Amino acid sequence: GTITIWNGYHTGDNEEKTLNQLLDAAKKAFPDAKINVLEIPFDQLFNKFETEAATGGGPDMYIAPNDSLGKEARAGLLAPLDDLLKGKLDPYSKLSVQGVTVDGKIYAVPMIPKALAMYYNKSTVANPPKTTDELLALVKSGKKVGIPNSGYHTFGWWRAFGGSLMDDKGKCVADTTGVADAYKFLMDLKAAGANITDDGKLDTLYRQGQLDVYFNGPWVLGGNEDGLGKDKVGVAAMPKGPKGDAGPLTGIDGWYINANSKNKESAVNLALFFATKDAQTLYANIAGDPPARTDVAPTNANVKAFADAANAGVPRPLVPQLDNFWGPFGDAATKIFEGKSQPAFWGPFGDAATKIFEGKSQPADAIKEACAAMNKANKIDTGAVASSSSAAPAPTTAASSSSAAAGPTPTTAPAKCEKLPNMPTAKAGELGSPDKPIVITFVPSGDVPTITKAGNETAECLGKITGLSYKIEVGTSYAVSIEAMGAGKAHAGFLATFAAILAREKYGIEPAMASTRAYTSGGDSDPDKGFAGQQTDFYKGQFITKKDSGIKTLNDLKGKTFCSAGATSTSGWIIPSINLKANGINPDKDLKAVTHATGHPAVVIAVYKGDCDAGATFVDARTDATVLRTYPDVNDKVVPFFLSIRIPNDGLQFIKGFDPVLAKATTDGLLAMMADPGGKAVVRRAYSYDALKIVPATFYDEFKELLKKAGVDAATLVK
Repeated sequence: GTITIWNGYHTGDNEEKTLNQLLDAAKKAFPDAKINVLEIPFDQLFNKFETEAATGGGPDMYIAPNDSLGKEARAGLLAPLDDLLKGKLDPYSKLSVQGVTVDGKIYAVPMIPKALAMYYNKSTVANPPKTTDELLALVKSGKKVGIPNSGYHTFGWWRAFGGSLMDDKGKCVADTTGVADAYKFLMDLKAAGANITDDGKLDTLYRQGQLDVYFNGPWVLGGNEDGLGKDKVGVAAMPKGPKGDAGPLTGIDGWYINANSKNKESAVNLALFFATKDAQTLYANIAGDPPARTDVAPTNANVKAFADAANAGVPRPLVPQLDNFWGPFGDAATKIFEGKSQPAFWGPFGDAATKIFEGKSQPADAIKEACAAMNKANKIDTGAVASSSSAAPAPTTAASSSSAAAGPTPTTAPAKCEKLPNMPTAKAGELGSPDKPIVITFVPSGDVPTITKAGNETAECLGKITGLSYKIEVGTSYAVSIEAMGAGKAHAGFLATFAAILAREKYGIEPAMASTRAYTSGGDSDPDKGFAGQQTDFYKGQFITKKDSGIKTLNDLKGKTFCSAGATSTSGWIIPSINLKANGINPDKDLKAVTHATGHPAVVIAVYKGDCDAGATFVDARTDATVLRTYPDVNDKVVPFFLSIRIPNDGLQFIKGFDPVLAKATTDGLLAMMADPGGKAVVRRAYSYDALKIVPATFYDEFKELLKKAGVDAATLVK
């Protein structure tokens, strides 16, 4: 059949030359296929595809970065490819696969990871700066340093100063983290003589030999090597900051398949042909593109440096909230750099960068303004709820859901991580040794870099306590983590309730520990009210409504509008939907409308404002600090009228047949961490546990039986 491809690469550039070479090979490899290629100007590519695909047209496939992947996937314009790609992406880096995954589904064959790094002139800079202090000293020594002034280009500095963009609910928190400090540092560079301006101008200056160091991506590598001379161009990672590694935003170019295509399987096979080891080697050595595959070794050291930078970067978030980032934060940066504001993302943060660098705003002021604009555009600060079709899935555990209520982790002493006595030893080649670490899989309940960092800190401390070696793998979803454990690629995992049930059913993975938290009572009608304030390994959900709504029972919900805390939320939808069905109410037919909100606090606010007649949350989301700040009378106006059954907490599981000696050492080590305030703080940066406790392998069985009686299959609830 005929396969139509849209190509947005610039006419005549090395990427197009590489693609044309591969197209010639593809025509020989697929003699029965007619391959048509249409060149689309890159600045028109996304809009043209979205317009045509929405009306049933468009190409079979196209190649592009993942800028619009989240939006196009949620709109149903792209075909999910999990079945067609099953077992075929093993040679690809984890980050590149994550970069083409939306809501747990894969939507592209990953090709090229791209992120910023540091260019330097080898003839004038023998040792490129490795830290921000060294970079500042380099500027003060008289070397010429260039800093691109856009929100995108400056994003990489944020993590180096402890900054992050959003919390796990999509709310902008840049104004309460180290983002302003990052811009203050860039302003210090400017004051010392650094040139902060448009990246295109800096490209020209570097190629003319008028810059010793500047920052840009692999897309200008060819031009830089042609202009300055290949022997003079060096590439290194962005310098580390006082709070850790820099975190440039990593985008992934990939092959996307149109949901309208009648040739999906053929298109995927062609995309995989363009992404073989040999094909990506061509891209690396001809076009200078970093490979998504881990089995490709570029001959150009600069290309390898960019691949390393991309894999160490921050994956481009594919949530809808990022649509309102660039403008405000770009403006904020300009304000800061021009001396008009102190540091504040795309809409708002593009503006912020502009305001900072032009001196129109101080960094802290610009970042605060940008965050407010971003939250307003995302309707987060007003409490308006978002449709589940445009929101990241809500977490499925109470820990994740209640993280906002827990508030920021207080400052504590460093983790002690003191070695416990009578710990086992692991010889070389044995599980638990440095060359064969125990792999623990984490699933992000929030910001991926934050979870990854916290996981690595947990593994490091756990290693010191036990004398064993651990490695953290951050899964893109619970389903991915379960499969990794089932295949023996991970030995342990922190899984949510339904994931733990499915893991035990499917692969015999056994619960070992459960989290505990101070129990919040559902009031006088709660049979467990005697546990109030005590540590329990369970929690409950609640149905809430306005005090004067007239809704007293579940039967009163017929014909009413309803808000859930997210389609995958345990206490905010899954258990409530079971309660409704048990009372003869079909949520799909008997409720007037169901809106899946972006978290539990959003449900409370929606009910308070009358946007929904009733809703479901964990007990008691009404006490969330952000809700109480804005609506101090919420507990008087919004009341619970029905409580769920006990919902067992999430926790730690081990794979079937895992060495019991290593299991005990691991659980003992985690208990020791949780007993130390510093160690607990490390774990709580990943999951908001008050404590952990040892549980039997049958911990979830009673709850599983209740689900079965209700006709619920755990496999349908795990994303």
